[in-house]
Amino acid sequence: MKNWQDYQLILSLYRFGTMRGAADELGVNHATISRRLTQLNREYNGLVFERTVDGYKPTKLGKVIVAAALKVEEIDLVAQRDLQNIDFSLAGQIRLSIPPTIGQFLLMQSLHRFTQMYPEIELIVDHSFRLVDLDRAEADIVVRGENSPPDHLVGRSLCQYSLCFYGQQAYLQNTPRSELRWIGKSSDSTLPNWTMGSGYEDVPVGIRLDDISSRHYAAVAGLGLTRGACYMADSEPSLVRLAGCNPIPFQNLWVLTHPHLRNTPRIKLLMTFLGDTILAHQSVLSGVDVN
Repeated sequence: MKNWQDYQLILSLYRFGTMRGAADELGVNHATISRRLTQLNREYNGLVFERTVDGYKPTKLGKVIVAAALKVEEIDLVAQRDLQNIDFSLAGQIRLSIPPTIGQFLLMQSLHRFTQMYPEIELIVDHSFRLVDLDRAEADIVVRGENSPPDHLVGRSLCQYSLCFYGQQAYLQNTPRSELRWIGKSSDSTLPNWTMGSGYEDVPVGIRLDDISSRHYAAVAGLGLTRGACYMADSEPSLVRLAGCNPIPFQNLWVLTHPHLRNTPRIKLLMTFLGDTILAHQSVLSGVDVN
């Protein structure tokens, strides 16, 4: 197999286990993945993947090809990082991955200011809660809430952010206790453990929303009680902390990059900028600064 695109197909199908997942990652349609896999089977005169109840799995032949593809990918990633590392100018592209809520509630204006200060730097921001794979060059810098990030990554722990319990003021005033409900996630039990210490442990979960921002805005709309990040909820005038509740430290915020990029000037510049900006919001993140 001489075509790098074929290696990418093999790795995508290996990692996702479905043609749909591979197609989404590669930016093609399902039919293209199916056609290219058929061509590979012909090229090797055997099945590279077999379809199981758990998705597509590499055959004995496929495992050999996957191992080769992983080696080729690693060589390509090392080459990309080395090329970035010899760029000593404050120009070029930086791919930054941050949680959507951190971007929306804390960093958006600051990132805009950074692009104005350094117009030669092309900043591409990915909003994701997943700790993207820096080894696979999915991003150059990540900001994440993590208590134990991978040891080989470089960066620093900035500060903790805290959670607290909240409700819309009118909802709390006008709703009988027997009718109160928590806003939870799909995985929550009727009376989840995370309500302990709220004073409303007997209140069941009502609406279930897996998206953090959706839970926040549902609370703002008066659809239930919520446990939310202080930096989000304290900035909303209609939300109040439940009586007697204090902020609960949750996770450390980190800014991280790959060791091969640590000395690249534009990477160092943005990491310092992000660190200083986040530390400037430390009291908001910890829940100490309440207007």
